[in-house]
Amino acid sequence: MGEHLLTLHDIATHLQVVDRTVKRLLEEDPDFPRPFRAGGRDRWELADLREWEKLQKYKAVLITRGWTPPDSTGQSRTNGPEGQNPPARRKGRG
Repeated sequence: MGEHLLTLHDIATHLQVVDRTVKRLLEEDPDFPRPFRAGGRDRWELADLREWEKLQKYKAVLITRGWTPPDSTGQSRTNGPEGQNPPARRKGRG
């Protein structure tokens, strides 16, 4: 089990970012894995990080297909106040 525990710096190295970026992900991304305390220090499970990476790839595919992630209120930025898509444009003479 110990070989699958990561430090903040391990995660930064794995993601090819600086340590501060990992801290920002913790603050801003509700899907980013949360650490637990082990030996008085924050640690992450490698499996949790890999699941988060899969989720990021899945979101990227959805975005390329037109999906817009929800904003901080939980509504998609392309949807109206009731969560409905905006009206479709009519084809015709322009």
